[in-house]
Amino acid sequence: MSHLVKYTVIMSRSYWLINPNSEGVGTDLSEESLQFVRMGWNAPECPKFYEEVKSGDIIIVTEGSHKNSNTHYIGIADRLEGKCWYLKYSTTALNDEISQKIRGNPQDFSGGESKNPWGATKSIIMLGDNPTEQNIKQTLSIYFMKIQMKENIDNYINLLKSNHNLILTGAPGTGKTYLAKEISKAMDAEVGFVQFHPSYDYTDFVEGLRPINDDSGAVVFERRDGVFKEFCKRAIDCKKNNNIDSFETSWDSLISDVRTNLSENKLTKIGNWEYGLSKNDSLKYSSPNSPSQYSFTINKKNIYDTYRGVQARPSGAYQKDMQAIVDYLKSHYSLKNFDANASNSKTQNAKPFVFIIDEINRGEISKIFGELFFSIDPGYRGESGRVSTQYQNMIDEGDAFKQGFFVPENVYIIGTMNDIDRSVESMDFAFRRRFAFAEIKAAENVGMLDKLGDDLKVQIISRMNNLNAAIEKVEGLSSAYHIGASYFLKLQNYDNDFDKLWQYHIEGLLREYLRGMQDVEDKIAKLKSAYDNESDSNNGQQQ
Repeated sequence: MSHLVKYTVIMSRSYWLINPNSEGVGTDLSEESLQFVRMGWNAPECPKFYEEVKSGDIIIVTEGSHKNSNTHYIGIADRLEGKCWYLKYSTTALNDEISQKIRGNPQDFSGGESKNPWGATKSIIMLGDNPTEQNIKQTLSIYFMKIQMKENIDNYINLLKSNHNLILTGAPGTGKTYLAKEISKAMDAEVGFVQFHPSYDYTDFVEGLRPINDDSGAVVFERRDGVFKEFCKRAIDCKKNNNIDSFETSWDSLISDVRTNLSENKLTKIGNWEYGLSKNDSLKYSSPNSPSQYSFTINKKNIYDTYRGVQARPSGAYQKDMQAIVDYLKSHYSLKNFDANASNSKTQNAKPFVFIIDEINRGEISKIFGELFFSIDPGYRGESGRVSTQYQNMIDEGDAFKQGFFVPENVYIIGTMNDIDRSVESMDFAFRRRFAFAEIKAAENVGMLDKLGDDLKVQIISRMNNLNAAIEKVEGLSSAYHIGASYFLKLQNYDNDFDKLWQYHIEGLLREYLRGMQDVEDKIAKLKSAYDNESDSNNGQQQ
């Protein structure tokens, strides 16, 4: 069975070869070996074609009616209203990015109106005159694998946006981490990355106490944000609207000037008071030399609340003085007037932030996430999902999470895990409920092989698919034990020697899979034969 038909099975597509007048098919295009359905434009099979072709099928069009005109174009069928089909996903070169623009007018493949059915296919991939079987097989394989990858990524993006949390599962080496990064790239997202392991904990992920040297050289402990909390702060900063941007700039300039004045032993007069700074960079008034030793502090949040027209303190104390500071920011630091419409703008258009957790099942989930189980729930994204963390009382004034931690709406989480790892069993239902799960098959995620070149990529995918089909025939094994594309990247270490890759990497893994089974050597021999493409393990069945 031909290599091309294997892709037809895997990708659930049918391949059609069409030429206008039942002529023009060159001798090098073997219908029998390629197993295409061939028909002429005016042939009686046209109604059958219309009935059987479906969106997503591959159509190869032969240009011209003369038998020596054998230029072929490739496209994907997509149906419009009525008896009308057109070719989509067209591109001008094999290595170009896939273009989703519809080229020209729709192509009428129904045999209805008398018009040139491929007048707009000039920009579809051209195979060249008298293409050989190998040329067509390779062209179709590479071209439509790229399309399949693009379609898969689009589907995963939609799944992630719908759920905010996604776990990619699958056999080892199927490119789950690679796919997570490709999804992030396609979303034009900021990316955070961490890999869980048994000793990873809440302190690393959320927050905790860390030893530091103070000014005297003594070791003290200070609360520090973990990687995920820092990532969420970056996402909040990205969402800031013009009000916040203007306020932040003005406030920072004021604090800088107050600090400069203090270095010159001067206070800063604003309204009725002369201010210095507290240790948390809040404005502080104090009169240590007066009998009352009167003092008070006004922090950044107080001033921002006043700026947006909200009473800054429940008691209403110092509201007039805080308004004086807002007026000072406007007159001295170009603080813009507050725009209520800007503050109420939707956040779904904010830049997406994707946090990738590799090997998510290898960490002790409940210990790492703690109370964040609540905040990561898709139904509680944003400020409605605030929770008090374990070190909430130590968070400074002005911190974005002073009133409690939350996961911003523009933060998405992608986890990866091997579904045959024993640690998968430790993931509780509370955690599983908060994530969508998608299994990644070896055959659908081969974009990582692009760097190896098209010729080698085709060989790899042929061997990989054949081997994985043979693995599924072993009782007790399944698609969870497939060999993924990332194993084949190691060919670069062995001058593309497939035998060395088998000897040093793949055979040992397969023996682990087969440990404790009977007839291990016989099973290994059959798997090696499939790997070498000496046997056709697909047998025309879907993998």
